[in-house]
Amino acid sequence: MASMNNSLALLLLLIILIADHCLPTAAVAEHGYGSSTPSWVNPRLRRLLRGTAHGELEVTVAKDGSGDYTTIAAAVAAAPNGKERYTVRIREGKYHEQFVIGRRNVALFGDGMDKTVITASHGTPHGGNTSASATVTAIGGGFMARDLTIENTAGLDGNQSVALRSNSEHAVLYRCRLQGFQDTLYAENKLQFYLDCEISGTVDFIFGDAKAVFQGCRLLVRRPRNGAHNVITAQGRNDLNKSLTGFSFQNCSVIAMPKENLTGVETYLGRPWRNLSHVIFMQSFLSDIVHPSGWVHWNKSSAVAETARTVSYMEYDNWGPGANTSQRVDWEGFSKVTDAKKAEEYTVDRFINGSEWLPKNIVYKHGL
Repeated sequence: MASMNNSLALLLLLIILIADHCLPTAAVAEHGYGSSTPSWVNPRLRRLLRGTAHGELEVTVAKDGSGDYTTIAAAVAAAPNGKERYTVRIREGKYHEQFVIGRRNVALFGDGMDKTVITASHGTPHGGNTSASATVTAIGGGFMARDLTIENTAGLDGNQSVALRSNSEHAVLYRCRLQGFQDTLYAENKLQFYLDCEISGTVDFIFGDAKAVFQGCRLLVRRPRNGAHNVITAQGRNDLNKSLTGFSFQNCSVIAMPKENLTGVETYLGRPWRNLSHVIFMQSFLSDIVHPSGWVHWNKSSAVAETARTVSYMEYDNWGPGANTSQRVDWEGFSKVTDAKKAEEYTVDRFINGSEWLPKNIVYKHGL
């Protein structure tokens, strides 16, 4: 059906272009054949026509039936084959869905993180496949999301409960909220960028082996199970020769989620999912919820000397009561970076080559 609609759209576009060349200028203006498609064209085809002219396709999802689709999954499934940008505009509402985006260059644009919410409640309470719990899975390259919330409400009893699993090369999330508890964001692989986002959770709530920069993000820590401790990152680099992956947090803030009581709860910046785990926090606000030691072993009660030597955990020019590094871990793999040139390596343009692929309308901080 999608291919048939596209063929019809192209045929209509051809008719319009012929009319545009045949009609006098006054007639073109009168009948609206210039900058927009005719009013008699079906609204959905009108959007496709407009998109085709610019190498992009656009559809709308609305729960009340006023758009092209009532579910996001249906809109994503209807994406035609091709490399052009396919934009799904999602109107205000709570969408109880779980879906996978396999096509390249799909963008999900909402009405705001407080207005457009994609939600599901899939966990792994008895072990199993963490990836399968994800509310949204993005595999196709060039995935974008803006002005929306993706959440997993499985809660503490859900154990690993992923909101977003991103295995998308050149993924961009802008002004998005990723909400969950354990394993909220699975930044699985490839180059990724998160700008002005809110990410909440308890244990390992930003994990994976992507090469990702988080800029201007709020990392909101929630209360874990009684007696447990929180860990913000679990970066999974394990092969220096394969890829210099890692997480870079610049101009971010680490704070308690509003109305959460973290009294008596220890919160750490990260722990090594694998031996070469690689993370830097720089120019960020670290509140008093951050434990003085900063970082913790995978198993808190069982230190692994080799891992403490092979990780690469760094802090540079942070501020706030949790930024005092005088009592940080004495691991060989931890360092207090003082050289600005070293820190510059972890900026957007240097670490993920952002200037080469990020959309021009994404305004971000290029350096320190």
